[in-house]
Amino acid sequence: MATEVLQELDGIQDMDRFRNIYIKLNQQFQASYESEKQLVTKCNELNETIYTNETRVKAAIFLAKEDERTINILKKEVDKAWILVDKVKERELDHKKIIEDLKNQLDTQNKNQEGASCVDQVANNSDVERLNEELKKECEEKTQIIKELETQNISEVEQIQMLQSDINKLELEVQEGINENQQLQEIKEEN
Repeated sequence: MATEVLQELDGIQDMDRFRNIYIKLNQQFQASYESEKQLVTKCNELNETIYTNETRVKAAIFLAKEDERTINILKKEVDKAWILVDKVKERELDHKKIIEDLKNQLDTQNKNQEGASCVDQVANNSDVERLNEELKKECEEKTQIIKELETQNISEVEQIQMLQSDINKLELEVQEGINENQQLQEIKEEN
């Protein structure tokens, strides 16, 4: 269309000035039109980038919330594990006290048995034998109790070690979750 108008003006000399202005305006219009097309394309690209980043930010926020929930759950599990460790340690101390008391009683009975055998030489042999048997039986029972408590103590120490290992693992997971959460927060802040 612009070329048709220029061809019509080409034959008229009085219109040279108008033709030159028309050519300049047409060139500026063409440049403006091309710039507008480029701007529209750039706006569309920017809108797509914004949409993509918005999706990423939403995903990061969701993951951050999930990580926070997971961290809270792991912290509760760590607290429960520490409570169990404390209880097991208390029982271990109680068992150690009982073992020590039983050993002291056993030593006392052994001393009494030795002393009783000297004093009881005068007493009846059957009474001495009966008393000796009772003391031996009581000694064996207490020795058995000591062995059971020591076995139980060993198993509880192993349980404490397993719980402490679990606690260390959970604390490591919590720290990893916190680090991931911080990274997601930084990504969110960047966008």
